[in-house]
Amino acid sequence: MKYISISIFLGICLFGYSLSMKPYKDEDLFEKKYTELSSGQSKEYFELRDSMLTLKYRIQDIGITLFSIALLVGLVFKRGHNSFKSPRSKSGFILLAIGLPFLTVFGYVFDLVQAMLRQEFPRWGDSLGISLAGAPILLVVLLAWSVLHLFFLTGSKINAYSLAPSKSHNFWLIGLSILTALLLTMCAFYGQYWYALPSILWLYFYLSLAAIRYKKENT
Repeated sequence: MKYISISIFLGICLFGYSLSMKPYKDEDLFEKKYTELSSGQSKEYFELRDSMLTLKYRIQDIGITLFSIALLVGLVFKRGHNSFKSPRSKSGFILLAIGLPFLTVFGYVFDLVQAMLRQEFPRWGDSLGISLAGAPILLVVLLAWSVLHLFFLTGSKINAYSLAPSKSHNFWLIGLSILTALLLTMCAFYGQYWYALPSILWLYFYLSLAAIRYKKENT
């Protein structure tokens, strides 16, 4: 718990420090050079932004990521290792299957809007509406994906089982868990908390299905 508390405190400190920083080394100079660029000079814009950008957003994102993940881990360990089990009812799995796509798409939309606010692309770039138009399609695909995985519960006795990995677990679900864990690690490293947090829950979803499937095949 000591390391978790330190991580939470460090995350708060990093976020607080980022609020005192300016996004650009010289905002007036950045805006002046920005206005001198014409439509189509995207390469020049990205070079300008990269040369003028401070570590504000990087520090802010890492701070929030560190805080949120440490807080989540702290809540799990506070309840004890035995509490880290699969949902105890089918309704819990259904809630995850429906909620996770919405949470993931929210992260996608948040990423786009935040990128716009942080001026990650020039004003003459593609309209944000084009990228946002893909959100409903992504939602439908993810809903279909998660609901289809509920078929792993067919014929299984639903109970709260331990999520400890086993060589006897379903290879598909364990493979998905490994890929999700790698994605989670990458998102956490880059401070992309809007994707890291849904990834934690997707990992929990896959491991829970694997635990239920394992119990079915070994009873």
